[in-house]
Amino acid sequence: MVLVFKDTVLTNKGFDVSNRAALGQTPFSIFKAVSTDTDLTNYKIEDLKNLTSLPNEIDSGTILDYDSPQNSISVINLDFNNSQFKQGYTIRAIGLYGKTANGDVFLHSLTVSDTSVVVPEISGNIFDGVKHSISIFSGNNKNMNVNIQQTSNATVKYVNDSISNISDTIKNDIQPKLDAKADKIYLDEKVDDISEENQKGFEGLGNLIQPLLNIDEIKKDIDNRFKGYQDDLDKKQNDVSLISQNNKLYYNGTPVLIANAPNQPKLDVNIDRDTGNLTYQITPPSVDGGASISNYLISYRLITDDNWQTKQIDGNTLYGQIAGLQRGQTYQFKVIATNYAGKSIESETKQILTAIAPRGVKINITNAVGAFSYEISVEDDGGAKQ
Repeated sequence: MVLVFKDTVLTNKGFDVSNRAALGQTPFSIFKAVSTDTDLTNYKIEDLKNLTSLPNEIDSGTILDYDSPQNSISVINLDFNNSQFKQGYTIRAIGLYGKTANGDVFLHSLTVSDTSVVVPEISGNIFDGVKHSISIFSGNNKNMNVNIQQTSNATVKYVNDSISNISDTIKNDIQPKLDAKADKIYLDEKVDDISEENQKGFEGLGNLIQPLLNIDEIKKDIDNRFKGYQDDLDKKQNDVSLISQNNKLYYNGTPVLIANAPNQPKLDVNIDRDTGNLTYQITPPSVDGGASISNYLISYRLITDDNWQTKQIDGNTLYGQIAGLQRGQTYQFKVIATNYAGKSIESETKQILTAIAPRGVKINITNAVGAFSYEISVEDDGGAKQ
């Protein structure tokens, strides 16, 4: 049964947790796989990244195994079958759920099928289903753990560890005991006084023990038992590849989602009429490139200067003021956005005149008997309150 899946998409929460885990700030685990019959093919990438749960979950799959042939890549093998369903069901998308060290559960990633696949109803005692591998780019997966169900097959790492433990047990425990027993049995010069019948008995016992003393035969038997696992591992390592094609990263033939620099932000500037300072308002990029905006860099200069001055703003701060500008001068302003993948292109340059002294001040005096009145008017307040 074959599914045609689109690129694996990390949700916003999944990317944030994976990124912090890659930086060593927090561990997390992938503990559950689910499927849905909801058609998500019309969802945009941004819509999928904003999901916090998979809609209309139908079945929980089994996490069979996972491999991390490279530090930045994880391949998780899944199985969905009809063992819990008398009737068949349809799969349109598969999602992985993660759990933080604090126990918070979140939708980590998902992959959408271009076509629906029906898992048939149970026929007799034969289960049918779908096996699928999800490849994710995890940055540095030393802080990511994948919970494998106990009913699944042994992983390659488990097999290798088992072989190593058996070899160590033979070398450090069994072999010394067998050597000591053999020395005791075959000290012929110390058993000259035993009877011929007893001597034959010792010889028979020696013939039974001798095969146990051959460590090479034991290792050969172990090698034969696990040769199939090693062959599978060699084939998997030979098949794995990480290449760049058409400006996209492919792992073992599957596209991998990675972060890019953000798109262009927008900048608006005005003169604060109360203080005369410049106020700015930043509009974040419409696309953040798949990574959170870490900071903004505002650059400004007198229109007559060649050099720009730069002010760094936190990625969550979109409004503020810049003081200390010369009065009655024309300034230029621009901003760029940055994430860990790089910098955006510059925003459009804004030009503004700072506050100047009022102009066109007039006073109108009216005479009256024993008193007078006056009225002051200003044609241009210079961009600031009087």
